Amino acid sequence: MAAGYLVKKNYQVMGDSKKGVLSLVIGIVSTILIFAGIFSLPDSIIDKIPQPLIPLIYTAIISLLVNKLQGPFIKFHKSNGGLIHSGWKAAGVGAVSLLILIASVALTAFIAGDFSKSAAFDGEGYDKEIAKFTLNENKAMEGFKIT
Repeated sequence: MAAGYLVKKNYQVMGDSKKGVLSLVIGIVSTILIFAGIFSLPDSIIDKIPQPLIPLIYTAIISLLVNKLQGPFIKFHKSNGGLIHSGWKAAGVGAVSLLILIASVALTAFIAGDFSKSAAFDGEGYDKEIAKFTLNENKAMEGFKIT
């Protein structure tokens, strides 16, 4: 999302606002898809993926795209004395984007509600699972008597 915003700003400097808006929309949609994909993966798979891997992949993709689409203009702009934003501005945009993402995830979790009241977690089904567990535990312990 932050990269989409920064790419949008570059396109605005280039005088191409349409591509700028498209870049921002692609950035937002990509962010939503990445998070949806991550949250839909089972824990058994997520636990096997090294934490830095996903950000490294999408950062590499963004970097390649920016260099391919805007690299020549950025070089030309800088060589002609054009100003560029500092890394601190990019970090600030990233921080604001992170806050927006955290708020979005929290809001989504709040709207989704308490899943413990859903049919999968109703009292009867839960009681049956506990009873099954207790029965299996008792069977396993039958051969062991404490005297």
